[in-house]
Amino acid sequence: MPPKKTGSTKKSGSGVTHPSYADMIKDAILNLKERNGSSRQAIKKYIKANNNLGETTDAAFTSHVNRALAAGEKSGDFSRPKGKSPDRTNPSTKEIT
Repeated sequence: MPPKKTGSTKKSGSGVTHPSYADMIKDAILNLKERNGSSRQAIKKYIKANNNLGETTDAAFTSHVNRALAAGEKSGDFSRPKGKSPDRTNPSTKEIT
């Protein structure tokens, strides 16, 4: 019989070396110092330039940032200076009178 393994072979932790996305967004907003608020594009650019994100794909990065912004807005940490985006309707379905 082979000897029983006593130790765990799994790596501990997920290897994340950056702060939470909410913290990175707060840092970006504070350091960008834009008078009317910072755009998503500017926030993403700042985060990519100043944090080691590892091998995060662009789609995953965008998803993480959007989720963190939505969660922060819901909890009151962030606000939209120009308000919520209007609901877009299909112009071809409007009645013309």
